[in-house]
Amino acid sequence: MEAVNAPTDRHGVTPIELLFSKKENRLYCILDGPNKEAIDRHHRDIGLECEFITEADQIKTESLLRSEKLVAIGRLAGAVSHDLRNPLSVIKGSVQIIKKRLENHNDSMIADHLEILDRAISRMTYQIEEVLDFVRVSRVKLTDVPINSLIKQAIEKIPNTHNTKINLPQDITINCDVRQMEVVFINLIQNAIQAMNGEGEINIRCKKGKKNTQIELEDNGPGIAKNILPKIFEPLFTTKLQGSGLGLASCKSIIEQHKGEILVSSEIGKGSTFTIKIPN
Repeated sequence: MEAVNAPTDRHGVTPIELLFSKKENRLYCILDGPNKEAIDRHHRDIGLECEFITEADQIKTESLLRSEKLVAIGRLAGAVSHDLRNPLSVIKGSVQIIKKRLENHNDSMIADHLEILDRAISRMTYQIEEVLDFVRVSRVKLTDVPINSLIKQAIEKIPNTHNTKINLPQDITINCDVRQMEVVFINLIQNAIQAMNGEGEINIRCKKGKKNTQIELEDNGPGIAKNILPKIFEPLFTTKLQGSGLGLASCKSIIEQHKGEILVSSEIGKGSTFTIKIPN
């Protein structure tokens, strides 16, 4: 692919880009012109034979089509998730009331079913919030916050952390949107715990440079295969049976809204490390 800086010719046609396909042994041109006849005359002047002309507004690349599809899916998912939120809250409230009423009754079967219902509600609530975090577009509100208090708030919202050792970093202040960065830590820590099947160790490190603050989250789980690694931040990509494929995509989106970047490295059998860099 080659950008062209050629002037407009006498037919009003301006060459914009040239693309050559080795596989097809064919040259494709992107031109700006008033009509097909002018483009035909342009080709004749330079000694080329054009087999076909397609208007540019009819051309959509695979990435553009995929992007449009994701936008449509996002809007639908956001609308559905928002509508499910209220009735799910009602169900959760009703379960809590029933539990309270049954405190003085020894009916283990009902208690077991209520626990199953409670876990199902929690899972659904988490997935709804994950979808809403992905589709929600909100302005970043930067504030200085101690990183340890932010991580502790995130851990409190993650179920089943008691068998995982989470080593907190040196407590320094970072400049971020508190709510959005909390979502990032929730997703990364929960993913690490799930990867380690609830048992293992997570080391979180943080250091402040001249321009950026770097945060590393390292687990000692099974690691991520090389063929999967480039895809993990893609929306809707997941290897989990019950995953939405939006958690890491949300993390990437949030960090980019902070004008930062998120990277991952992994080694099979040793674990994975997610590295976040955000401006100070």
